[in-house]
Amino acid sequence: MVTNRTVDTFAVVVEALVVMATAREGIISSERIADELGVNAVIIRRLLAPMRAAGYVEARRGVGGGWAIARDPQRLRLGDIYRVLPANQRLRSGVLGRILAKAAAEFIAELDRATLADVMTR
Repeated sequence: MVTNRTVDTFAVVVEALVVMATAREGIISSERIADELGVNAVIIRRLLAPMRAAGYVEARRGVGGGWAIARDPQRLRLGDIYRVLPANQRLRSGVLGRILAKAAAEFIAELDRATLADVMTR
């Protein structure tokens, strides 16, 4: 189910990916990402962990380390990013559940039509 919290989390992840994709050095610390987005660096690291597991970003430790985009932004669909986020919403049954499931499917279908590169150019 799509909730405001899910959309907000998704928006932060996409914004963090844009920051990484546009970093001049090619790699950027979670602290710098957090500063640019106005959130805590711990939150950035937590949100990017599933993106790393999916192979969308890379994390490098140590001096000069940080986060780097691992996929071509033109090939990274927003729907793919959304699907990687932990789904911890409870499902509803009955008529309301069917309506919410249909709305969520339409939402994700719209995300599948856009790429990270689309967001970077808008």
